[in-house]
Amino acid sequence: MEALIRTHSIDEAVAYVEAFLHGKNAMKLWVVGPGGCGKTFLARWAADQTRNGKRGAIHDNSDPDPDAPFWLAFSRQVPDDLLGGELVEIGVPEYERKLGVLREWAAARGLDIAPRAMDALLTLETDNLQFLRSIADRSAREGILTSPRIQEVDVLRTLGRLGMLRAPEQPTLPVEGMGH
Repeated sequence: MEALIRTHSIDEAVAYVEAFLHGKNAMKLWVVGPGGCGKTFLARWAADQTRNGKRGAIHDNSDPDPDAPFWLAFSRQVPDDLLGGELVEIGVPEYERKLGVLREWAAARGLDIAPRAMDALLTLETDNLQFLRSIADRSAREGILTSPRIQEVDVLRTLGRLGMLRAPEQPTLPVEGMGH
């Protein structure tokens, strides 16, 4: 299993979940965040903790049993009824979390991401970590026959095939004889 990338926003959520799992805070806890922000990794981490003897009834959907004595639920949006639970929100992934996720993903597959390829991935306009990993995966398949290193050309080729390649901005040059 890939590691939980620990950044400030994830550490805050982990602190609440750990307190929940040890019975130190709310009996019911909602973890809410946008798609691809890391809720699934946090849910897997929490499930591993419950297997290690800590309490927990984990729901990775937004439909926990309101009559259960305690539960931990994960949802993309704040539910209309918190069912007596506390709320922890995970924000969109920051740069450090995206970088950590891509590094962890590559290491788990025995791959390396060249610096310019990493820059190309990190500048994509997405806050969805799953989508970011899928672009990296497609890019790896582009160059896998020649090297275990993802190159910038592999990422650009993948983005081009997906219709996501943006043309670089061209500098505006003054036109001769216009206004001067």
